[in-house]
Amino acid sequence: MVATPCGRRSPLVSPLRTLAAYPSRTRARSPILVLYFTGKAAPQGLSHKRKEVTSMSWWDSYRAVYGAELRAAAREYADHGWPLVPGPGAEVMLATGDVLDVVEVPAVIGRQVCRTLREAGEVVPVAATPEGTWWFPMSPRHALPAELSLHTDVVLHTDGIGVVAPPTERPEGWVQWRVAPARVGYRVPEAAVVVEAICDAVRRRDSEQALPDEQEARAERSGVPGALRR
Repeated sequence: MVATPCGRRSPLVSPLRTLAAYPSRTRARSPILVLYFTGKAAPQGLSHKRKEVTSMSWWDSYRAVYGAELRAAAREYADHGWPLVPGPGAEVMLATGDVLDVVEVPAVIGRQVCRTLREAGEVVPVAATPEGTWWFPMSPRHALPAELSLHTDVVLHTDGIGVVAPPTERPEGWVQWRVAPARVGYRVPEAAVVVEAICDAVRRRDSEQALPDEQEARAERSGVPGALRR
C-alpha cells in the first residue's frame, strides 16, 4: 500500500501486472521495457559485453575521426607545397631542408618572439607542442648565429629532419597551431626575421635572469647583511 496525495492508501500496482496489461506484441517489441518494469538488472555477462561493445565503438570512432583529421591535414600541407616525411606511427611530419626549416624554442621564448613579431607587424605560423616548446617554420638554409649556439634549448631542425606537425597526438597531449599557416596563406617567413626575434627574446631572458645576480652583487658591495637583502 502507498499513500496518495489525499492521505488515503491505494494498493501498490505490481510492475509485472502493469506490463501484463500491454499486448504481447508490444512486449515483444520492447525488451528494454521488460527489464525496466520488472525491475530486473541485465545479466552480469550481458552487461559486461554491452560495456565492452560501447567502449570499442567509442574507440573505433575516435580513431576513425583522428585518422581523418591527420589525412586532411597532410593533404593540406602537401597541397600548399609543404613537404612531408613518413612518420613512425599515426602522425604528420613535415620535412625540413628544402622548402622550410623549423626552429624550436621553449614556450617562454616563443611568447616573447610572438610579441616582438606582432609589434613589428609580422604574422608567422607558430606551433605548440605538449612538451612545452613552440616552433616556427622559416625559409631554409639559414644557420643560427653564434650567440644562440650556447643555448641548447634553441634547436634548428634542417637537412631532412622530420618535425611533428599539428594535429598529431603525442603521449603528453596534442601538437597544435598557435597561429595556423592558413592565416598567412602558408607563406614561409624569412629566416632572418624569425631568427632576429629569437635572438631578441633570448637576450631579454638572459638579462632578466642576470638581474637578481647583479642586485645581489651590489648588495654585497654595499655591506648590506644577507638577512636584510630580501
